Amino acid sequence: MNIELVPNWARVLRRAWTVWLAVLSALLASAEIYHAELVQLLPLLQGYLEPGTAIKLNLLLAVAMPVVRIIRQAKLDADQAA
Repeated sequence: MNIELVPNWARVLRRAWTVWLAVLSALLASAEIYHAELVQLLPLLQGYLEPGTAIKLNLLLAVAMPVVRIIRQAKLDADQAA
């Protein structure tokens, strides 16, 4: 198996929706893991960040990632044409 990077890999890392959703997913997972500590550090989050909220948002991101992967992203397509 030969794995090759796309020619504009650095731009893809900065601009691709799937990359940003994956980063957001990781942050939400961290928020769920450290929920108690976050609420202690930032008490104002207590009314907004209920236990389980990050898991539900993470599930939505997991569903959204394959969908946005097949959507054409004009800014990335323009780089490939250049």
